[in-house]
Parts: sequence; structure tokens; C-alpha cells
Amino acid sequence: MRVLWAVDQCCAIAAILGFAYRFRHADGAALRYLTAAVFPVYVLHQTIIVVLAHSLKPLALPQLVESATLIVVTAALCLAGYEVIRRQRWLRPLFGLPAMTRLHAAPVIKKETAT
Repeated sequence: MRVLWAVDQCCAIAAILGFAYRFRHADGAALRYLTAAVFPVYVLHQTIIVVLAHSLKPLALPQLVESATLIVVTAALCLAGYEVIRRQRWLRPLFGLPAMTRLHAAPVIKKETAT
């Protein structure tokens, strides 16, 4: 029975990866945003989960409500944290993001001298 369950789980993972492969080649703004967010969210999520779980424990919520709240609030705070991190020049290298370049630098205008 355990072997059957293990095979079932492997097939489920293979199916999920197969469906994901269909959309792998589709490049877009959402994919670029989420790709850049992976490492900062990974760094933030454990701390956020521990603090939230500790804060929710005294409320004695039902397990389903507590876990759903924990998942939703963790995702929201991780993405909010990523937004803060990506806008702060000094935080970017600490979370594995490349240094921010000046995209909108003022153009240099040379004065021509009359001869």
C-alpha cells in the first residue's frame, strides 16, 4: 500500500511539472517579477511564519482558520517586504538582488561654443 501511495505522489508531481512546462516559455511581466522575488521571499518567509504563528496561538482559532490565515498573511507580508526591499538601494544586495541602476538619469547636454 505504501508503494502505491508513493507512486501516486510521484505521478502527481510529474503531472504538475508537465502542466508547468507548458507555460515555461511564456515570458511576461508577472514571470519576471516573480522570478526576481524568489530569493527575498524565501529569506523573509520563515521569520514571518514564526512571528505570525506565535501571535496567532493565543487566539485559539480553529486549525483550518489559523492555517489559512497564516498562509494568506505570510504571502501578503512576504510580497510587501519584497516591494520594500526592491526599492531600497542598500537592502537590495542584502537580499540577493542586483544593485539598482539609475534608469532615469538626466541627459547630459553639451553647450556648443560659437567659433
